[in-house]
Amino acid sequence: MQLFFREFIIYAMYFLECFTVAYLFFKRSEKRKNFKLFLSLTVSIGILLQLPLSALIFVGNPDYDYFFGIFKFLMSVIPLLGLLGCYTVKLPQMLFVTLFAAAVQHWASSIAGMIFNACGFTFDAFYIERLFVLISFIILLVPAYFLCMKRFFAVGESVMDGFTVFLLTFTYSVFSLAIVFMRRSVGEGVSTAAFSIAEVIFGFLIFIFYVIFAKKSREKSKEAVGAALLEKEKQQYEAFMRNADEMRSQLHDLKYLVKALSVRPNIVTDDKIKNIVEAFDSKFNTGNRMLDIILEDGEKMLKQKDVEFMCLIGECKIDFIESYDLYSLLGNAFDNAAEYLSKITDTAKRWVSCIIKAVNNFICIEISNYYEGDENVFVGMHTTKKDGDLHGFGIKNMKKITEKYNGSFSVSASDGAFYINCTIPLR
Repeated sequence: MQLFFREFIIYAMYFLECFTVAYLFFKRSEKRKNFKLFLSLTVSIGILLQLPLSALIFVGNPDYDYFFGIFKFLMSVIPLLGLLGCYTVKLPQMLFVTLFAAAVQHWASSIAGMIFNACGFTFDAFYIERLFVLISFIILLVPAYFLCMKRFFAVGESVMDGFTVFLLTFTYSVFSLAIVFMRRSVGEGVSTAAFSIAEVIFGFLIFIFYVIFAKKSREKSKEAVGAALLEKEKQQYEAFMRNADEMRSQLHDLKYLVKALSVRPNIVTDDKIKNIVEAFDSKFNTGNRMLDIILEDGEKMLKQKDVEFMCLIGECKIDFIESYDLYSLLGNAFDNAAEYLSKITDTAKRWVSCIIKAVNNFICIEISNYYEGDENVFVGMHTTKKDGDLHGFGIKNMKKITEKYNGSFSVSASDGAFYINCTIPLR
């Protein structure tokens, strides 16, 4: 019974140490709705699974030691997948963290074993050995945090994809097998201590390399998506300007036609033609023709989607903002609002507000719409749109355009509304 109890302590500590590393990795990630429930289940199931694993100590067939070792490892780390129910992370990120957690625990055991053997205890020192493992683990958490976890936080969890995790697993497996083979080749003694230290150092380097590699890959992907979005926006803008020129030309002809009809009393004025003129003519008169056209286009698009458009434009001179930048800034905001409101069934809540005014020496632009989501919003936050990358780049491009004119850009949510605010100094 004592053997079973000691075996349970070993594996329970093994699981809890792996869990600690994974928990620290994801502590800054967005929590799911049933976070506490899944966290409790993950810890409880993980510890309970160590009971049947500990019973394998009574199976003394050495032919199965290799398979038992793999089985024990899997049953100790698989419960960590329960953290997928705690945080909004993807499976590749979870696998990366699980592998790193198991590696840190293994390094701690290796270092502790090296120190324990060097002490040369002549009595039963099981609990002292466990204490050495625990202290080694706590010490290793410091470089683990600063060398890997902090980098992971800085670049974001989304940098790890399935291919990167596969390469990491393969590389680390080959590395671990090489260490095992070399240990057996040189035998016991000082050399094994050197291998333990080398295993920790090179192990850390492998994980750091793959975090950096994943970050670089992600940046290249972002650049490609960003370039595609900019090209798409330019094409939309060119089509938009062609339509605007055509509308002005048609409006000019229609005005003369209506004037001709009105001076001939024997011809009844065609209301349909008047309606067409009114549809073409602008109700916006901001003093900036480009802004008028953008607002017209935005209102038309929103009305087609049964969204009320409220617009308040104060006296402001924004001629210094390039036409394409103004189109991209406002157009992205209107598109994002329309996309979100398409999911709202209550017509009274389907509204978009646009306020542009001059305050002191600044142009202030505020675009808002009804919103009932999480109020913890920020630039670069995750989106539920199918084209999540493009949607995210739309917000980031709006920020980039604002900063191009030395302005400030922010998003916020409060009192059932989502706000986009741009403040740009006048020139």
